[in-house]
Amino acid sequence: MKEKPCPICGKIHVGKPDPYYNEGTNENKKYAFIFSCPGRFEKDSGYPVSGETGNIFNLVLENLEIKEKKQCRYEFRITNATTNVEFKTEGGTGRTQAKNSEVLDPNNIERLLEEVKDCDKIICFGAKARLAVSKMAKEYPGIIKEDTICVNHLSPMAFIRLPEVARTRIGIAGHICKCILDEKYQLKNINKKRK
Repeated sequence: MKEKPCPICGKIHVGKPDPYYNEGTNENKKYAFIFSCPGRFEKDSGYPVSGETGNIFNLVLENLEIKEKKQCRYEFRITNATTNVEFKTEGGTGRTQAKNSEVLDPNNIERLLEEVKDCDKIICFGAKARLAVSKMAKEYPGIIKEDTICVNHLSPMAFIRLPEVARTRIGIAGHICKCILDEKYQLKNINKKRK
């Protein structure tokens, strides 16, 4: 199989391209970013976090000063709460997210743990990512840390209830950055609220 060049920077990144997982480079394994599931854009590009979500993710990385302007998002560890490619249009599954039972499946949880266990900081985007990480934190408390961050998905549809300004790429990225820096979005504090 021929390696597929990155749709953003044209380089060939570590590991084979996959719609749900990107290994990232050794120097950028400090962070793991977990999204809900790959969709149509990820299927088409062969890389996770594509389309508008990917554009917003770039802004988040730049605003948090995690990534330099010339650095590609695929130099970071990116994965999804499930490997299922979900989208409603023709050729898709007819849904936009996996079922909770699919996310919580023990084989899926083990797969996800293997992908993120060597990263220092985990940032989750979306309810399915939070669900998977909460399960991993219960089962593997020494590996999944309580300071894991859980925020909204980056899709513009996830922000439908926010003011109009927040529905722009910059508005969504700004809102997400504030949340990532706020301790109340850490897993330990989110789980306290749910008890």
